[in-house]
Amino acid sequence: MAKKETIELSTDNYKVLIEVEKKNIKNIHLSVYPPNGRVRISAPKRMDLDTIRVFAISKLNWIRKKQEIFKNQERETPIMRRKFGVIRLLSQTYRRKGR
Repeated sequence: MAKKETIELSTDNYKVLIEVEKKNIKNIHLSVYPPNGRVRISAPKRMDLDTIRVFAISKLNWIRKKQEIFKNQERETPIMRRKFGVIRLLSQTYRRKGR
């Protein structure tokens, strides 16, 4: 079973919470998820938390860039989809014709 922990990194004006999951894997994996930029690291069980923290600090600029991309990304509202029948296909937006 995977072991989950949370670490917090902060600089002068930037703070990030990172969910760390230790698994039976060989390499460390860093992911940033939309829509709010949640950060997760999957790491080998044998890796200590200080090593994971150093890895996360070295990737802090990359994390910040990805979170900024998600923050500025245009989002569809559920009401718009339901009311107007908006469909996304191959990065194109199509609207259903009126009834």
